[in-house]
Amino acid sequence: EASGRVSACWLFSALFECSVVSARKAVVHFVAELVAIVLKRELDEEEKLRAGNGRRQDQHQYASAEDGGAPSVPHTRCFFQLLLSAGLDFAALRYARAADYFELLRALLALPPPLGATLRAIA
Repeated sequence: EASGRVSACWLFSALFECSVVSARKAVVHFVAELVAIVLKRELDEEEKLRAGNGRRQDQHQYASAEDGGAPSVPHTRCFFQLLLSAGLDFAALRYARAADYFELLRALLALPPPLGATLRAIA
């Protein structure tokens, strides 16, 4: 997790340190779009595994909402949990510039179904 915090610094620097408003807005849009793409692919992969169309050695790590939990989506889950845990620390220390961070969270949670709902379940 320590290495994850280091690699997330570029995002927090862009959201909290950048003085160009349009650049911060572009980062919010870019990250929301990127998360949507990765999450959709992870959900599609889980659907294929549930339908029996795919055979992978790590099939056991994929859970479904029908099994009582949120989909596994390991890459998205890791990123989103890091965004919440480390991002809230940044927001608390730089509250005057935290609006773009909270806009990113809002944009992610407002993604169209099933994407936003999946992220809400992870949170």
